[in-house]
Amino acid sequence: MEEFLNGFDGMRGNNDGVITKDEWTDYYSDLSMSLPSDEYFVKMMESVWQICEDETAGVSAEQIKHLTKTMRAKLLDFSAGQTEEMVLRNTFREFD
Repeated sequence: MEEFLNGFDGMRGNNDGVITKDEWTDYYSDLSMSLPSDEYFVKMMESVWQICEDETAGVSAEQIKHLTKTMRAKLLDFSAGQTEEMVLRNTFREFD
């Protein structure tokens, strides 16, 4: 899990296991440069995070809390008797 979180830090990060808004933005800015088009990036973000590009659309604090709670629960479900690598692979499969 720590390795996964530190992946968001990239070259500029401090590897503290916490993803700040700046780290999140930097990670996806770097990632977007390696993708074939902006449209591909938008579709990827919409698919992965179940978000909409519509800038007028709002996300409530309650929706964010629900997503965070769901992700934590899935990680805990997957972790019983498994290595970190197995947990991450299964988590990505579930959310993919």
